Amino acid sequence: MEIYWLNNIKKDQHFVVGEKAFGLSQLQQLDYPVISGFVISAITFKNFLESINNTDSFLADFPLSSIYLKIDNYKALQNVAQKSRQDILNKSLPNEWLSKLVSEANKLESPYLILRASISISISNTSISNTSISNTFYGLIPAEISLNNPLGLDITLKKMWGKLFSAHNLFYWQKMGIGIENLNLAILVQPIKEAKSSGIVLVKNNHFKIKSTWGLGHSIIRGEVKPDLFQIERQTREIKFKELGNKIIAYNLLPLDSQTLLDNYLESYLVKEEQQQQYSLDEITIEKLVKLIENIELNWQKITSLEWTIFEDKNDEISIIQCQPSLGKLPNKILNSMAIPESELKLILRGNGASPGEIQGKAIVIPNLPSQSLSTSIPSQRILVINHINSDYLDILRESKGIITEIGGLTSHGAILARELGIPAIVNAKNATKIIKTGDDLLISGDQGKIYILNQINQTHKEKTSNLEINPEININQQLPKTPELSIYNYPIATKLFVNLSQTNSINTIANLPIDGIGLIRSELMMLELLKSHSLKDWLKESQKELFAQKITRLISKFAAAFFPRPIYYRSRDPNIELSPFNTTHSFSQRGILNYLRDSTLFDLELEALAKVRAQGLNNVHLILPFVRSLEEFTFCQERIKKIDLNKQDSFEIWIMAEVPSISFLLPQYIDAGVRGISIGTNDITQLLLGVSRDQTIDKLNACHPAILDFMEKLITQTQTASIPCSICGQAVAEYPELIEKLVQWGISSISVESQCLHKTYWAIARAEQKLLLNFARLQMK
Repeated sequence: MEIYWLNNIKKDQHFVVGEKAFGLSQLQQLDYPVISGFVISAITFKNFLESINNTDSFLADFPLSSIYLKIDNYKALQNVAQKSRQDILNKSLPNEWLSKLVSEANKLESPYLILRASISISISNTSISNTSISNTFYGLIPAEISLNNPLGLDITLKKMWGKLFSAHNLFYWQKMGIGIENLNLAILVQPIKEAKSSGIVLVKNNHFKIKSTWGLGHSIIRGEVKPDLFQIERQTREIKFKELGNKIIAYNLLPLDSQTLLDNYLESYLVKEEQQQQYSLDEITIEKLVKLIENIELNWQKITSLEWTIFEDKNDEISIIQCQPSLGKLPNKILNSMAIPESELKLILRGNGASPGEIQGKAIVIPNLPSQSLSTSIPSQRILVINHINSDYLDILRESKGIITEIGGLTSHGAILARELGIPAIVNAKNATKIIKTGDDLLISGDQGKIYILNQINQTHKEKTSNLEINPEININQQLPKTPELSIYNYPIATKLFVNLSQTNSINTIANLPIDGIGLIRSELMMLELLKSHSLKDWLKESQKELFAQKITRLISKFAAAFFPRPIYYRSRDPNIELSPFNTTHSFSQRGILNYLRDSTLFDLELEALAKVRAQGLNNVHLILPFVRSLEEFTFCQERIKKIDLNKQDSFEIWIMAEVPSISFLLPQYIDAGVRGISIGTNDITQLLLGVSRDQTIDKLNACHPAILDFMEKLITQTQTASIPCSICGQAVAEYPELIEKLVQWGISSISVESQCLHKTYWAIARAEQKLLLNFARLQMK
């Protein structure tokens, strides 16, 4: 085993220790405050792979095997990835390696260690900067925390090595034109301690932008907090702008005597309210950070970012975690896949970020035409710019890289669909179809709601220097479905975690996660596939009804089979909820069960489909009734259900949406009438209780308003008294994660969120439950 200490790495050892470790070693040797540590060389990793002699393994003939790896078949790619990681974990480290590793780690005198990937690339083209490539792929292999003991180090080191062979990485590197056999993976090992605050400085030509939070920096990396922001002018060192973040949670290390799983040595905790209102950096520390960066650039080289931590035992001394040098020259293929430098961008428009992600591509502007005039030849992989989304646009949405609409809000069905499809989206971007032209090169941020265009000067320069049509950016988020690592769900929670899901092509990326089922299938979104060929009116004609019921049955069966035996809750169609932003309070008379009383044809077909699905043995399917106003409406639905004996099937549950305020007054009567569960719909209840449109943003008139909180607490208390489940499925939980602690305190049975919110919702539930247990234990001790 080859090990190199940071304070002793030579220039000719650059490739065996990787870019990250080499940069930190140079800084440490120049007496900058870099944390001590050592590097397990890339040669050690390659020697380990050569020792794997399993003939069935992809790694058995590595690196030759990687040359023939086919990445187009995602299922096959996943199988290769899973098998390769398992082969690495199953192979024991040689005893002399482990002894040496433990011996060196003990010199760090820390009970906890953090292991980080440090990559270099063997490329014959010497004009390509290894540093620039390393920076481009920063973050592909997340760090791991380990106990400083033989078992912890053995497992954690092999986990880090195995991450190189994740499906995501195998796909990414080959798409970039860099064979995995050219990657040199070294592992940097450093101590990790309790932190006072952490963050990152983005280094620009004219200013520094600092992001900071309390505790270790994991809350920023995981996107679980809005950090404090500071902007400092380079010339004057004056703080030109600062904004207090929303730092509800923070991370530090678990006490050593805690019983933990090997995957989880971090402890999240709720930041005290008083501390939330304080900045996590003071002006003295900000000045120190600025001076540190200026000094590094003066004595070493220009940098683009600096990651830092202030440890509790260091008397406010800044420790450098990572330092990114400025990018050098990159190959064209990689340049086309990178975000455009800020100097080449011009902010042209703002809207509301509705679906997260950042994407670059060419715009296609669709004028406000009747839906039947939509061209079927709209090119794919473009950023769609349109007035609003309606149900005719599903195919176009699936082929789009990003979406910009002029009207609509975060809870509009267009925004919901974009999030489910994993497409970055911005809504409420006024006059977008007039300001943006078809063919414009855009960069959009679905997190910040910002729309940038390439400066005309740079566009002209590009045209002169290249006669090649630049293909749309390779968007890993689109081409490779994002499936959270199972290890993030390694802490048991009592509150059930459900997902909102309506598109069948999203099933495979979610079904294998250890969640409790589907809390909401929005039937109006699920049926969009069927409405491509026929309108709903045509489907309900006598000659088409049977075929329509069969197609609905097939769609529901896909969800039920994928999640069996976990429950799925199908919400029957809510008439007049279409993919349009114009459904405000004036159209409420057309909503919900009231329409079933006028014409129950569609509802009857849905019930028939549910009965057929359950007859197949998929008895995990249940029904939620939308927008129920009265007991008479519920009784009507119950009679239709009894008519086909659906209610006699084992374990079949009828739930109702709690989105009309009268529910809270009548819930005991509903329960007596046969309601077996409720799901709180925060999108509708907010506008009905507070008198605001679901797409409006008005300060404090949101789901955190005291009236909404009182409504939810009352419902949850009533369901507990009646011993029936209460869920919540609206957007509010994702938008205002601080609600989760209150919901758990009140006794919510389950929380259902969109797929990209599963991770942070899971941990918010875990924190809330732990806080309850801790408070109870403290009371018992008094």
